[in-house]
Amino acid sequence: MTRGPAALERLREAVARGEETLSFSEIYRDPEVKQALRQAQQEKCCFCEARIGGEGDIEHFRPKAAVRQSETEPLEKPGYWWLAYTWSNLLLCCTHCNQREKKNLFPLTDSTRRVKTPDAPLTDEEPLFIDPASIDPSEHLTFDRDEPRGLTEKGQRTIVALGLDDPERGMYLRRQERWQRIQECQEKLQRRGELESTPAGRAVVLLLERWLHDWQQPSAEFSAMACCALRSSALS
Repeated sequence: MTRGPAALERLREAVARGEETLSFSEIYRDPEVKQALRQAQQEKCCFCEARIGGEGDIEHFRPKAAVRQSETEPLEKPGYWWLAYTWSNLLLCCTHCNQREKKNLFPLTDSTRRVKTPDAPLTDEEPLFIDPASIDPSEHLTFDRDEPRGLTEKGQRTIVALGLDDPERGMYLRRQERWQRIQECQEKLQRRGELESTPAGRAVVLLLERWLHDWQQPSAEFSAMACCALRSSALS
């Protein structure tokens, strides 16, 4: 993003003039940026782990234009404008996750510690949303069967804000189907002794084990759910 410094300087000048509603360059949407994020995230939405395919939106983890602590509180302008073109603040997500309630919502454990200038360290604040690029989501949420469940307030806030447990979403049904297939594989492998008594049965065992292995790989859709399902099983 070689055009970033110039675009950032224009923002800096606008803020110095007292402007609150800022005009942002679209350089962060550059196809090269999107492709780099796609590769880094292994073609998956950073939040729900659904396969993105040729779609996907670039999301700013910390909102650039405006921010609010809760749905009932007013917008604060500007937002984290100095992070608009910062790689570590960019994520690729599916259209649904990007257009859900999160938008400018960015709650902190202590809103009085919100960073409002580029010279203050971001470590001064503690977000109540999971940043999948910097922390391990499994520390904050898990899965009961195919349903996400928050282990911490950060995990629960993320689930609710992004609709990760919304049965109306297309990915919800696909995630449910993946869990059902995992259960079917586990049930069949309980008959391992019987299956391995024939060449055809041994081939079936190898195929089932390969599927279970593949579904846990970071590149697999809903791999976090698969890992949780298999950690709770002797087959993991």
